[in-house]
Amino acid sequence: MTAESRDDADIAKLQQDLRERRAPARAAEQLGYRFISKARMTNDAGFYTVAEQAAGCLDSIQHSDPAALLLRGHVLHPIRRVSKTTCCPTAFKALCPQSRSWRSTLLSLELA
Repeated sequence: MTAESRDDADIAKLQQDLRERRAPARAAEQLGYRFISKARMTNDAGFYTVAEQAAGCLDSIQHSDPAALLLRGHVLHPIRRVSKTTCCPTAFKALCPQSRSWRSTLLSLELA
């Protein structure tokens, strides 16, 4: 079984899990990462759009979940859509108020 066909089988299973609401947050997150993987393997940016929709789905299931923000970052980074409007310091501060690393993370995203 090739990596691509294994991803297709995983995607189908995760979509079914999401439809049947079996661990929907985990299914949405993993589905997003499978689409990112497919986008990288096939060099098809359309899969990033679907992965972004999975991130939105995850956010609707668990609002302001760091996993959804991380997934969205993985989607936006390769297509260079990260900007101050999509990645604001307030969001990073809210996720890790004691950490000073949010500044370096934000800076690295803005320079990409």
